[in-house]
Formats: sequence, structure tokens, C-alpha cells
Amino acid sequence: MNKFFPIKFASLLIGISGFCASQTNFLIIIADDLGAENLTCYGNTVYQTPHLDRMASEGVQFENAFSTPV
Repeated sequence: MNKFFPIKFASLLIGISGFCASQTNFLIIIADDLGAENLTCYGNTVYQTPHLDRMASEGVQFENAFSTPV
């Protein structure tokens, strides 16, 4: 993959954001070694994750997600 792709993609997103009538908040959280089993919003009772739980209750929570190593 082209190493400049992320820069081009970010530039495109910034460029088209001015055309949107209303601003939408979009946030992606990426953690290296965090699974759904570590979050209270997915049923964990050991760890307390109140901020992530609040974001999950106010936003979108994925039920199915898959990933493969590169």
C-alpha cells in the first residue's frame, strides 16, 4: 500500500468536511491489546471502564467485528 495513502485520505476528509451542512462527531478508538472481554459494556465484571461504557451507551456499539493479522 502506498505509504502516503493515510495523508491523502485525511486530506480528502478535511477537504469534504466543509461541504457538510451539519458537523458530525466521528471518533475511532484503537487499542493494541484490548478486547471486548475487557470492557464492562460487553459484560466484564472485573474491570471498570465508565468512560468507554458511557460512550457505548450514547453511540454505536459493535456486536460483530473481525480482524486478521497483516
